[in-house]
Formats: sequence, C-alpha cells, structure tokens
Amino acid sequence: YLFHSLGEVGIFVVHLNPKSEDERLSELRHLLRMTRQFKHAIIAGDFNSLSPHDPYDRKTLLAAFQKQGLEKFGITALRFDCIQLLEDEGFVDVMRVLRKLFSATVPTPANTDKAHAVPLRLDYIFVSSSLAPFISNAEIVHSMRTGQASDHYPVVVDFKFGIE
Repeated sequence: YLFHSLGEVGIFVVHLNPKSEDERLSELRHLLRMTRQFKHAIIAGDFNSLSPHDPYDRKTLLAAFQKQGLEKFGITALRFDCIQLLEDEGFVDVMRVLRKLFSATVPTPANTDKAHAVPLRLDYIFVSSSLAPFISNAEIVHSMRTGQASDHYPVVVDFKFGIE
C-alpha cells in the first residue's frame, strides 16, 4: 500500500513578541509571506495572543490586565488581531477544527510571569485549511511533568493520512 502523499509541508515554530500585539502582527505578516511557498503549512508555538473564539469574560479580563498595568493584550479593549490575521489567511486552529472545549495553556505550576496569572490560551497549532481534513486529534497536555517543564503547557496534534 502507498500512503497518501501530500507533498511538501512547511513547518514553522514561533515564539511571538511577548509585549506588543503590533509587534506580533509584524512578525506574523513576515512569517505568512514565508508560508506562501508551501501548499501545506503548520504554524505552532507561543503566539502570545488571545483568540476571539475563546470564552473569556472580556470585560473582567481587560480590567484584570489594566489593574496589573499589562498592555500586551490591549489597552482599552482586548485585541485578537494575530489570531484573526491567521484565520483571514486561511489557517485553522486545530483545537477549533475538533470543537475542543477551552483549555488554558498558561499558567502552569512553573509560572513566574504576572501576565499568566489568569488562565489563558496563548499557545496554538494552526494549519493550512488543506491539512484540516487530516487532523485526528489535538490536545493541550496537562500533566505533572508538563506543568513543571515550562510556564506554558504544550499543544499537540495528530494527523491521520489515508491509504491510496
């Protein structure tokens, strides 16, 4: 049997700017230009950005950030620009494809960042829409080991490719 061949897949691992949505947008625009050379692409990592689809109480969350003096997620309103840009460019969040319930990637017990004082999802795996049909599972791995390894929990995705 021959396994289904997709061809080349570009895989990009990111850690976007931790302080500014505008800086993250600039980094992301540059990255998206690089992904265009691939029919299929995966972008994974710490986006330091909020998803507009996650069930945050936006008013309460913004007030908490304002009280802490944190502006990285917006000053007068929460910003969701980076995740929106990815979606506008045809990328899909693997957790949303599978309709997974919200699960935070920060904080962990190893947390030392005051910006991670409340449960947030800042880590994602985005795939080009051409890969979405092959996603078989995606999870944020919450365990004692992953809670001590980093101040972020890892995100994993499984793909299942059919037989030709």
